[in-house]
Amino acid sequence: MNPVIIVVAFNRLIPLKRLLCSLERMYTHDGDVKLIISIDNDFNKNIDVVKYAKEFSWTFGEKEVIFHEQNLGLKEHILKCGNFTQKYDEVIILEDDLYVSPYFLEYSKKAQKYYSGDGNIAGVSLYNYKHNETNKAPFQPVIDNSDVYFVQMASSWGQSWTREQWQGFWKWYCNKPDLSAIKGLPEEILAWKETSWKKYFISYLIDTDKYFVFPIQSLTTNFNDPGTHYLFHSYYAQSQLMVKYKEPVFIPFNEAINIYDVYFEIHPKTIVSFNEKFKDYDFEVDLYGAKHTSKILKPYILTTKVCRNPILSFERALKPHEINVFYSLPGSDIHLTKKEDVVQEIPPKNEIVKNFPYYFRNIFDRRELNLFYRFLLKRKIEKIVKLLASIFKSK
Repeated sequence: MNPVIIVVAFNRLIPLKRLLCSLERMYTHDGDVKLIISIDNDFNKNIDVVKYAKEFSWTFGEKEVIFHEQNLGLKEHILKCGNFTQKYDEVIILEDDLYVSPYFLEYSKKAQKYYSGDGNIAGVSLYNYKHNETNKAPFQPVIDNSDVYFVQMASSWGQSWTREQWQGFWKWYCNKPDLSAIKGLPEEILAWKETSWKKYFISYLIDTDKYFVFPIQSLTTNFNDPGTHYLFHSYYAQSQLMVKYKEPVFIPFNEAINIYDVYFEIHPKTIVSFNEKFKDYDFEVDLYGAKHTSKILKPYILTTKVCRNPILSFERALKPHEINVFYSLPGSDIHLTKKEDVVQEIPPKNEIVKNFPYYFRNIFDRRELNLFYRFLLKRKIEKIVKLLASIFKSK
């Protein structure tokens, strides 16, 4: 059977139209596909969204529009949509600010067919990350002989769950776990609002040592339209869509080399498989320099932080940054050291300055950056003034 597609909507008519238009380009040759449009109640101010959803013609099968009588909020709305797995074997959930490749359904079906019986996997992402979710730096997975990689991060920009995958999370969630007791959960994520469903799913992944499967080439992209989580529109989450179909190549989780933790740091076992110098050390990876050393659970750390008495040192030039360690590129940017020998925690406000030459300098020169930041500042001020004016006008 085909998975059920669930579109999560609220009060944004234009994004909903855009997403449904992209869904109409869907490629499938395998029977009917049910579409559910689930609309949260905006205190009855989003009747235009409900009207459009009801009038929208779905050419691939049955369509159902659900308008919730009470305002749920995004967290409860997503949880309700996930619980459709009690009725259906598999669901694909798409929030209304997404846009899909015509081949998202084919990819999702094949990925779930391959991984649904693997206890390491808690869901399939349709989105390919271009950035590190925890510190916003650019992210590139190591490319192996497959079309996927694995991250201990929940996907929220187009994802599919089987009944078994979702019910594993739901049983854990209903037991009301203490997130503060979960070792390895970043403080930044723990501090997210209680209204975030993703905060809980990430905690579940870490607590149970499970992962999401991500595609090397994205099947969804995100417009970041202003809404619950974004005040202004941005291009931050745009990811290149698959526009011509390529038969996906999958690899068993236990054979993969591109496995990442919640910080988007590669698994230590991959480092050891490439570089035998690490085989005698029990270490954690911190190449982005974003982990708090006091939270490191291993005696050694592979890091870009300033340290004394480094055991091994490498340059940071090859991309992605793990490859410098794979091939022992000599240098003084990356160090293996005892965690107590880290002498400088990089404050978040200085991370961009420290990392800019490696991650960004090949894109901009200094003059272009000055113009760019002046332009951004001007636009931001104009938007804030416009927003304040509309607020005072409404009063």
